[in-house]
Amino acid sequence: MAATQSDTVHEYDTRVKGKKGLLDFDVMNSDEPMALRLADQYLTSIGEADLPVTVKECQFCPCEPLVLFSPEQQWQFHEQGEFIVNSSV
Repeated sequence: MAATQSDTVHEYDTRVKGKKGLLDFDVMNSDEPMALRLADQYLTSIGEADLPVTVKECQFCPCEPLVLFSPEQQWQFHEQGEFIVNSSV
């Protein structure tokens, strides 16, 4: 069976220097302008609202098969069109 567009998600690898060090997270959605907005929203939600996010900090990576992600993340993508994967340690 061939993969459809809903079977994959675009990954935008995002790295910014925050108050407590490097913040590394992936914005998973389907377009770049929305990825930048979602990155801004996420940073605001964790108390880092003043950090700039451009295509330099939020870079497109290859599409990923949606099946690689948790059922909750898959649900978020199908229902909301996006989710965040926090990679910071």
